[in-house]
Amino acid sequence: MHDYRLLLHFELSYDNYHDHTERIFRVASSWPSQDFKIYATPIPLAEEIRQHTTGVEKVAMSLPQFNGTVWISPEKIFKQSKMMIAEPGFIDLFRFESVVGDLRAAMAKPYTALLSQSVATKFFGDENPIGKSFKWRGKFDITVGGVYRDLPANSNLPASVILSYVENEEYLNNGDAWYFGRIPWTKLQAVTYLLLEENYSVQAFQQQLDRLAEKNINSSPDIDKDIRGELLLQPLSDIHLQPEYRGSGWVSAIKPSWLWFFGSIGLVVLALACINFVNLTTAQAVTRAREVGVRKVAGAGRFQLIHQFLSETILLVGFAWLISIPIVVFSLPFINQLLEKNISINPIISIPFLTVAITCVIVISLLAGIYPAWQIARFKPAESLKGSSGNLSSAWLRKSLVVAQMSVSVVLLGVVLVALNQVKYVKSIDLGVIRKNVLSVEIPDKRKGLALAHQLKALTNVEAVSLSRTQPVSDDHWWNGISVTQGSQNTSVCAIHADAQYYEVYGLKLISGSIPPIGNDTLRHVNMAVVNENLLKTLGLGTPEEAIGKRFQWAGDTEIAGVIKDFNTEPLRYALSPTLIVQDSSEYTRACIRLSSAADIGTATKAIESVWRKIFPGEFFNLQLMDEQIEGFYKTEERLTKVFEIFSIIAIVISCLGLWGLTSFHTLQRKKEISIRKVLGATVTNIVNLLTNQLVKLVLVAGIVAIPISLFIVSKLLDFFAYKVGVAWWFFAAPVGLLLFISLLTVSALTVKAALSNPTKNLKSE
Repeated sequence: MHDYRLLLHFELSYDNYHDHTERIFRVASSWPSQDFKIYATPIPLAEEIRQHTTGVEKVAMSLPQFNGTVWISPEKIFKQSKMMIAEPGFIDLFRFESVVGDLRAAMAKPYTALLSQSVATKFFGDENPIGKSFKWRGKFDITVGGVYRDLPANSNLPASVILSYVENEEYLNNGDAWYFGRIPWTKLQAVTYLLLEENYSVQAFQQQLDRLAEKNINSSPDIDKDIRGELLLQPLSDIHLQPEYRGSGWVSAIKPSWLWFFGSIGLVVLALACINFVNLTTAQAVTRAREVGVRKVAGAGRFQLIHQFLSETILLVGFAWLISIPIVVFSLPFINQLLEKNISINPIISIPFLTVAITCVIVISLLAGIYPAWQIARFKPAESLKGSSGNLSSAWLRKSLVVAQMSVSVVLLGVVLVALNQVKYVKSIDLGVIRKNVLSVEIPDKRKGLALAHQLKALTNVEAVSLSRTQPVSDDHWWNGISVTQGSQNTSVCAIHADAQYYEVYGLKLISGSIPPIGNDTLRHVNMAVVNENLLKTLGLGTPEEAIGKRFQWAGDTEIAGVIKDFNTEPLRYALSPTLIVQDSSEYTRACIRLSSAADIGTATKAIESVWRKIFPGEFFNLQLMDEQIEGFYKTEERLTKVFEIFSIIAIVISCLGLWGLTSFHTLQRKKEISIRKVLGATVTNIVNLLTNQLVKLVLVAGIVAIPISLFIVSKLLDFFAYKVGVAWWFFAAPVGLLLFISLLTVSALTVKAALSNPTKNLKSE
């Protein structure tokens, strides 16, 4: 349970280490007409807030740069992730602990960088980095002005390098702008944070944001009347729990329902352990019957006995809690590796954590111990001293609890089976593109892209080469507004910039029309596009044949040159999207390569790198296999499934331990009955069947109870995906069969041993 509490504590504690966390907000964008929410805002917003709003103590803008190439020297080139550009006030708004240098003063200087402590060591070793410089993007000379302590793992802003803000469009371009119109206020590429004044109303400031949106977006004469933009306040502590905002930055947000689900699993496993305790304690109550009788004759009252047995339970649970701490310490690295987290053990020794732990020990002890203690304290002295437990009517309860245990195990196993098949399904489904033996490499200088493509095409086993901004299946596509005519209903469209060879590389199938000829690659002059079937359906443009030559509004008039079959552009959590492909060489930052089926990936990669380095000497070579990229989309689901597997195994082990204990006790109670049956001619098989028949019935009842619960949970989990695996009957029948097999295996050793025992020894006292 400590591991579980640490995980939940970690997920719920994002960004709580800053000063005045409760007053820090991020401004997000919402576009109701496109049903689209995003973390990004227009660059002018920060200054507009400073000039035209009240109630704000501080405001700062940042521009995430994601990955950037850093040149320390010709021999030291790094592909550095989690870089950002930020205004000087960013340092004042959040908590950054200086290791070396004046962070605020450094951020006020142009082309200056702050490095995290680990990155400073990575770049410059043990040398003092202050005053040293590096080249960024091959163009900008950046001077190091300060070093700050590495940010905690539970930060939504785990910046490794922070660059000072400079009014330079090329410098600020992070390659991740989102467009919803033709005015600066609908170009979203910045992230805006603010600190409200103490006791200032959040609702009052939201009203001011509404007025800014109305003034600068919705009232603009240069924007389509159907496009509506909103600016929304997000509390800093809620950002990690609001995944509905797309492109949520470097750290993936998590649905609160997932945390509830994980918390529920932890409580269920704990409940299974409590059920075991209740079952075993009530079943073995007869062994303490004489003790209770003697204590009652000596004058002990019922409440004294209840107090005694509850105290014993508290000691047992407390001892188990103490044992669990070193187990957590040793298992936490495995949990971190499994979940790709960096959960710290430190919270477990904090006062609040210990207070909750002690409270849990007491509550669990009461829940698990109160019923057995009350039952045992009811024994009558006369019957107890004869060794009888009297009318201990708890057999029905034990059976009910065993059914509950097994039901939970069946539910968890069913969910795991569905999750495994869902992940397998989304990883293997036909996305409408060729993905095997397809790879891509970044182009540092767009002007040399064509030369790279020509030389790559000449390599052995290279079948086709294309220049583009992204691969067809990516989480880095551009999304823009699209409509049939100026001012008509607007919707979101996935825009891909690629040359004419793109279709050959990825096997995109042309249904009608043609691919625009090479040379029509400047969108401003030509506006020719190839679109998918879904775009025609969304805009109501007729059949693929009828659509050729028709126009729609996307960055001005755009004409349909060809129609291709639908293909998925995003992870399969999302449905098919309206998609268009246009030629624009100014956006080609990636070379996409398809190898022959006979090609050896390792050999081909070396050949591609050799060609690439001749054209881009001293640059960082970054190659991606499309299959690996697609599989990476589902890492979260795979990790969650592994967690389900672990807890399913724990649930089964706990259930089997309970069955083992109960079977041991029941076999001991019925040893004379077994001996008499053997004397009367019963075979070992007859006796084993006698002792296991009831178990089979309990497992079947558990399956009947578990199946509707499993269906409900599975339906909620599959809602996360637009493409769902079919839920077959065997997903739930298999767990019942497996549990029955394991349960029979668990108790068979005991029942066979009892059936083979010498009846004369058991009947000697008779």
